[in-house]
Amino acid sequence: MTDAAVDIYDGRTGTSFDLRSDPGSAELRSADAGFTVLRGRNVSWESAASVIEQTVALPPTRLIIFRPWFPGSRVKVDQLHRAWNFEPLVAAGPVQIGTTTQTNAQLTTLIHMIGDAVLDGGGVGLVAATSEPPTTVLSRVNKLLLQSDPMLFLIAGLLDCIDVAVAFDESAESTVFLRDALVNQDTMNQIVKAALIQKS
Repeated sequence: MTDAAVDIYDGRTGTSFDLRSDPGSAELRSADAGFTVLRGRNVSWESAASVIEQTVALPPTRLIIFRPWFPGSRVKVDQLHRAWNFEPLVAAGPVQIGTTTQTNAQLTTLIHMIGDAVLDGGGVGLVAATSEPPTTVLSRVNKLLLQSDPMLFLIAGLLDCIDVAVAFDESAESTVFLRDALVNQDTMNQIVKAALIQKS
């Protein structure tokens, strides 16, 4: 098994993660947007999310997005629908989008849900906590889906309204975005330590 590893991009220590909201757009530096980025391999974001929920005051709306790959997409989508116990999922073509303000929609639960969906190349997905009401964030996501595919592109287009996001893209790595204003260095160290718990 490959050892767990986390790369930290924190503008407060002179590093930044570059991303774009679409292939033709200018690069956006995470440090300029006020975010620390954790790029992980074989990590436990569920454990990290538990620390986040205990230490960070998160905004009320939860967002999930899942884009399944073929073949087997129907099975993955059905699996997600069975696991999602909140407001009905919205379909944008093959993409499944869920938003909720229910207090039992914990980050740990949603990260596990999307992590299962993308497992073994089943697709790509993201989980986020946002300040936008569900109807607004759904509208924004639908517009972004017209021009963006990778989850990192979608996060780049939503950075102004998210506080925490986890992107599961096609590579073996996954990425967490944390708004700097909510996380001090001690809390960041706790989050990274939790993420490095070896996945079984």
